[in-house]
Amino acid sequence: METNFKDLVDRGVLNSKEKDKWIDYQQELLGLPIGIHAGFVWGYYIINVGGLVKYSSVVGEWIIGINGNPLAGVMGWFFLGAIALFIQRK
Repeated sequence: METNFKDLVDRGVLNSKEKDKWIDYQQELLGLPIGIHAGFVWGYYIINVGGLVKYSSVVGEWIIGINGNPLAGVMGWFFLGAIALFIQRK
């Protein structure tokens, strides 16, 4: 949903100073998801390229991830959900 700040200023909901504060606040909020994504990509790369994990066929792929992709399995979704709950409560 795109916010039309000109419309809000014209209706008197926001003045220009409040609009600038709101835009700054929105830009600050963008840093958290960018940082989390960068950390996930870095961690995934280091673990796979560094050979830190050896996948076995003892547990099914649907649990640990298809073809070694951690987000394609139940455990990946579980940990992403736990991270989301942790971030939401902060």
